[in-house]
Amino acid sequence: MTVLAVIAVLAGASFLGGGMALGGMMAGRVMADEEPEPRDGPDGESPSPTDTPSPTERPSPLEHPSPTEEPEPTPEPTTEPEELMSSEDLVAELRRDFDISARQDITEEVCGAADEEEYDLFQCTSSMDTDLVRVAAFESPGIAMLATMAMLESEDNTAEDIQDACHFVLVWFDHNGLDQGERDEMAEAAREIVGCP
Repeated sequence: MTVLAVIAVLAGASFLGGGMALGGMMAGRVMADEEPEPRDGPDGESPSPTDTPSPTERPSPLEHPSPTEEPEPTPEPTTEPEELMSSEDLVAELRRDFDISARQDITEEVCGAADEEEYDLFQCTSSMDTDLVRVAAFESPGIAMLATMAMLESEDNTAEDIQDACHFVLVWFDHNGLDQGERDEMAEAAREIVGCP
């Protein structure tokens, strides 16, 4: 009978130990899915639940603002690019102060219709020829300034004078008959009309 009692005790211990091992293994897997809690103190005791906020508690925004939160950017108003004055418009304005009698739109001859493959940076957008000055408009003041410099340095240049006024280039030839002072005055008037900075 003693043998049976020993077997029963050993069998029970074996069952109990196996159950404890299985339980420990399952608990280990569950704990691996969760973050381990920090242990404070020399005995390895966990801090009391009242010391730290629970994971579901959030501090109010007034107490602790989050450093990662940024104010939403306000959308900037989009403005359509304003339409630039054409050569015809500038000539019409110049006629008020200068004796421009004859004028002709030469946009087709001078500017031409550019192919997409043959885009030219210095291609004008409009051009007018008058008895006193030729006016060509470009896409921007920077392009007009570069076009003026390119024309002045060109070996084929037959102009008496070339000046830029914002996005315009003013070209005077010999037959226009204006002296340097009159040309400068017209260029300055063009800058005022267009509103150059």
